[in-house]
Amino acid sequence: MSDDEGILKNSEIYKEFKEEREEVLKHKWIESEKAGHDIGLEMALTDWMIKHRSKWLKYRAEKNKRQKQELFDDLRKNGLSIDIYVDLNSFRTYEPMGENSELKRGFSEITGYYILNADGTFKRASNLDSPLKGGVFAGELYKNPHHYRIHLNDGRAFEIKPEDKILRVSV
Repeated sequence: MSDDEGILKNSEIYKEFKEEREEVLKHKWIESEKAGHDIGLEMALTDWMIKHRSKWLKYRAEKNKRQKQELFDDLRKNGLSIDIYVDLNSFRTYEPMGENSELKRGFSEITGYYILNADGTFKRASNLDSPLKGGVFAGELYKNPHHYRIHLNDGRAFEIKPEDKILRVSV
């Protein structure tokens, strides 16, 4: 799997698509069992959208809100160590780019230790013993230098915007 495929499969929109697809497939199976024959994907999708999608979207929004709050709570409590990695594989093995890397020097404002403030901004901190490690992938820095996607070692991710040298979280 390429890095782009890994990033796509770990993206929130792809995860939501897969979850919604699973709900439709479950609905197809249940309704097909009731009917005694396969009702087909198109019929199942249409029926599920009419009967269940709005409730499911509300449930997802509430779940996302809880997850965002949990992320903020973790970042406030534990802090975060952020470094730049070549790709997903180097992040998984905790092999950040070298200190003398031109890219790392160019984006030095995002590497280091941080604590999340109540207003959603990061404050630099001294060396933390945090279980949360964050990685920014080199390829993503080149794609959008105004929004940094921080991948966490527990599978979560969020974006930060370096506005006026303040790192502001946007989840």
